[in-house]
Amino acid sequence: MRCYPPPRNMTPGCSARSVLCFAAIFAAVCAGACKTSAPSEPQPAARPTAQPAQRASAYRPSLEESARRIADEYARQRAEEDAGAPGAASDPRRIDVGGLAAVDVVAVRFGSKWIVGAVERDRVSIGLAGAERIHQLREDEQRPLNAIEMARIIGALHYYPYPVWDGAFWSETASTTGIIGRTTGATPILTPRPQGGRDLTFSFFIPEGSSGAGDHLAHIRVTDSRLLIDMAPHPEQR
Repeated sequence: MRCYPPPRNMTPGCSARSVLCFAAIFAAVCAGACKTSAPSEPQPAARPTAQPAQRASAYRPSLEESARRIADEYARQRAEEDAGAPGAASDPRRIDVGGLAAVDVVAVRFGSKWIVGAVERDRVSIGLAGAERIHQLREDEQRPLNAIEMARIIGALHYYPYPVWDGAFWSETASTTGIIGRTTGATPILTPRPQGGRDLTFSFFIPEGSSGAGDHLAHIRVTDSRLLIDMAPHPEQR
């Protein structure tokens, strides 16, 4: 819009005061119309604050109920593998690992073999899959596992009844008597991988009289997609 100055000639009836008023009003209108507004800086969108996932309600069924559910899941997996019935479940025992009130970790014996499961209200995950499930739930709650916690959990769910070294103590298991007098091992450590993910290493021990007896170094790959992969297969599975 183009602004014009006030007219030079006024009618004889206009007073000086009228002229001043007219000039002031005209100047204000022109100033408002002619002013070019500087563009305002775009404001960055507010970044939402990351919130921990809501924790599932506590779930702690009877020991017998957890053992029954683990037995059912183990039988289902063996049927899929065409491996035959696992036999009767016995000697269930609860293991205090994971730090999740919504997950019951229980070991159950089938003959000479132990199976450990992570029992939730809506699912059962056994073996390394159970350790993986606990790892993922802790990540969801923004309470990631450190190397020692991860070694204890994987030791309980994947290597039970063999004791695991946490850097200070061997875990208490059905085979604890086999490590009397042993006070050392490979301290659990998580090492970044150049290709992504991390490597977890720690010691576990198989007592004399069992297949694969001796000291062993567990090597678990922890992927960026939160999977756990056994890179040094369990001695009983080799």
